[in-house]
Amino acid sequence: MDDVMPFSIKRKRDLLIKKKKRKTDDVMPLNRCSKRQKNLFKCGIDNLPDELLIAILSCLTFQEAARTCILSQRWRYLWKYTTCSIQFYNEGTLEFEAAEKFINSVNEGLKLHQGESIEQFKVGFVYPSISYRPNKDTEFAIERQSKVNHDIDGWINFAMEKQVKVFELNMAAGPLDSTGLWRNYSIPHVQKLLSISGEVKLLKTLTTLKSFRFVNIRITQEVVEFLLSHCPLLEQVYISASKSLKRLKVAGSLTKLRSMEISNCDSLKTMKVHAPGLVSFTYIGRDIKVPFKKVPLLSELTIGGDYAGSFIFDAHKHSSYCRNLKKLKLKVSRKVVADISPIGELPSEHPQLYNLKELELDITIEEDDGLCFFTFLTKCSPQLSRLTIKLLFLPGPERCIDEYTEWNLLIKEVTKQRLMFSELSGCDRPLGSISPLREVQPGVIEALRQYLTEARAADRNAQEATKFCHKRLEVVKLVGFIGCSSDCNLALHLLRIARSLTKMIIDTEGHPKCASLMNKKAIRVCVEQLKANLPPGAELSTHGPGFT
Repeated sequence: MDDVMPFSIKRKRDLLIKKKKRKTDDVMPLNRCSKRQKNLFKCGIDNLPDELLIAILSCLTFQEAARTCILSQRWRYLWKYTTCSIQFYNEGTLEFEAAEKFINSVNEGLKLHQGESIEQFKVGFVYPSISYRPNKDTEFAIERQSKVNHDIDGWINFAMEKQVKVFELNMAAGPLDSTGLWRNYSIPHVQKLLSISGEVKLLKTLTTLKSFRFVNIRITQEVVEFLLSHCPLLEQVYISASKSLKRLKVAGSLTKLRSMEISNCDSLKTMKVHAPGLVSFTYIGRDIKVPFKKVPLLSELTIGGDYAGSFIFDAHKHSSYCRNLKKLKLKVSRKVVADISPIGELPSEHPQLYNLKELELDITIEEDDGLCFFTFLTKCSPQLSRLTIKLLFLPGPERCIDEYTEWNLLIKEVTKQRLMFSELSGCDRPLGSISPLREVQPGVIEALRQYLTEARAADRNAQEATKFCHKRLEVVKLVGFIGCSSDCNLALHLLRIARSLTKMIIDTEGHPKCASLMNKKAIRVCVEQLKANLPPGAELSTHGPGFT
């Protein structure tokens, strides 16, 4: 029979017989394993008990652990019982369909996990806006929003059930200008949280929580204070861009709390912080009453928005806590820069930064703004050893080609400098409403030029006011250097101040919007000036475009 059977049919029959005789062992046959899998079995790891294998897999991420399901039949489900970090991040969900797909993938992934607990649970994405017609599509949009809210409630419930230690929900993981319906999601109020997870289960879970991070989510004072009061192991708190947080009190037995950030919560009016173990704090927002009441260990502070202006110009309000600071970061907006005296006068009171070792200034300015004013902060910090200044330049007015255009640009400059010229115009109306061709007295434009020249002399006045010798400043780094008169004058002034300097770093790698403002020729000229004025033994290091 075999002699007359075609070869191809005989070959198929033999393969079928071999397949039926193959042992259905739990372990994949060694001759069918890859080289990597063979090494796995040779080392004896497959002989370990399931509990130990699960502990090993828990050192991986959830997605990495899931890939081990192909090793053998025994390994197929082990990854589902790990306690590893579960992270779902996608910055490309700017289209509604992509966001829906991402949300569904998160839901499906969470259903697969069968373990009792996890270390970390983090989700980050952007829920895009929907263009719809109010009269026809409102109901459809509300239905979509309701489904999203229900899904995210389920994620919170999952985190509570798994006794998570680090929980992050970031609804703005994409570009900064990405807005949409995700802004409408609200963390459920306390009673709803208790009903979703069960009061006993929820309170038990909170005893293990060490960190939570909420970005662009509506969360109320009641929920935040509930979490703070029921999480004895809490070490880190991060809340950003919450539109519903109006008041906040951080108090209680928060002995483990080390780091906290409250930023861009525009509705926040008052905040009080009583945290004896707090080491690092970040606040970016409106000018509120100084929040710190009992923070003896606070040594690292980051502040921005209007509150940074208060720190600079109203130093007496911050004397209770700034003496112990060792690291300070100020995010100075263009609005704060505009409050600098037009004649370069320094604040009457300076912050008492007696123990400060590191200072970082993130400054948003226009090309014509002076920067030497900010060097007074080095004078307030006798122990300062490292200074970093990051610059974001905004385009200034272009050169004018006619009298009418020049008038308008000069008025813009005058407004920026907060100078008064009503007596020059010959009338009491705002300068911006006056026509230079009919209503302005002769010589007014030339007078404006003269006033602005004096106003720009403020930077020179600030240099004179901050002329001193710093004995401990060793490293200065300027980031976002474009080669204009402002940053060149700042760099030269710092060399005159810091005679103990060992290294100055000039980095032109700034914000992409500033690339068009860079003057490579001016940068090279400035660098040569800096090299000629370096203190003995100091070196100048350059990085970024403009130096090649």
